[in-house]
Amino acid sequence: MSDPKQYIKSLFNFKGVPVASNRAALFEKFVSEEINLQAASQILENQKMLTEKWRIKNRIADIQQQPLSIPNGTVGKAYQATIDFVKLKWNDIIFSELEGLEQVGLTYDNENETISGIPTQSGDVKIILRFRIDGEPEDSTLNEKIIPLIIN
Repeated sequence: MSDPKQYIKSLFNFKGVPVASNRAALFEKFVSEEINLQAASQILENQKMLTEKWRIKNRIADIQQQPLSIPNGTVGKAYQATIDFVKLKWNDIIFSELEGLEQVGLTYDNENETISGIPTQSGDVKIILRFRIDGEPEDSTLNEKIIPLIIN
């Protein structure tokens, strides 16, 4: 709802203060006053902002909680795995980087979404996917998702 006049009428009804038919002219005068239109417009703007912030937070939580497994690697053998952002329905991620691969001899090609290299040590590696989704400010702190990788 983007019309401040309609918003005020709906608000009054919701709060149990309906506008009686014999007060229609009074209501029109009330909602035409600049201060009341500004107040309603500010409420609508704040609702839009809150809704967008929640959408972003909710989407980040979806990505963080979505299971992701990548194939195990073996020390000394060539390794390659793709993290398919489209298949994962992560096409709203506008920036990403992986941290923690270097310690086991692997690298991440962001353009091809590919992890590759020759693992140099075995163990359970916790890769950190740092990302930002569409709608987040460019200077916002990056979100994190832990991705497990086992090197045999």
